[in-house]
Amino acid sequence: MAYTSDEFMADVPWGKNYASVHGLPQQRFYNLICLAYGADPVTFADVTENMTKMMARKGVLPKQRAENCAYEFQTFEHAFRGQVRPHLDVDMVQKVLDTAWFPEPMRGRVRPSPTQAAASSGN
Repeated sequence: MAYTSDEFMADVPWGKNYASVHGLPQQRFYNLICLAYGADPVTFADVTENMTKMMARKGVLPKQRAENCAYEFQTFEHAFRGQVRPHLDVDMVQKVLDTAWFPEPMRGRVRPSPTQAAASSGN
């Protein structure tokens, strides 16, 4: 089968583009949308194609794919719990979750540029 596929793909100019270990960006997009929908179909109900015609034109998650997303999420969650979670430092995870990664927005004031901020701090 591999030899047959290789011969077939030899004449296709874009064939090697699919040899990457990573899925296409479009596939990754739909996989992430599907995981979100599978985890919480109520919160992410608006990603399904059957919500509005406007969204369907934009190419959101097709109904056929959405029907399997709960299973896809359960498979992902099972793998994560079995393969990743046992190796996590629970205290470190909590510290990361509690970290404020971005400053609070400055309402009514313009935030200084990085150059202005460095100059005012003496750097």
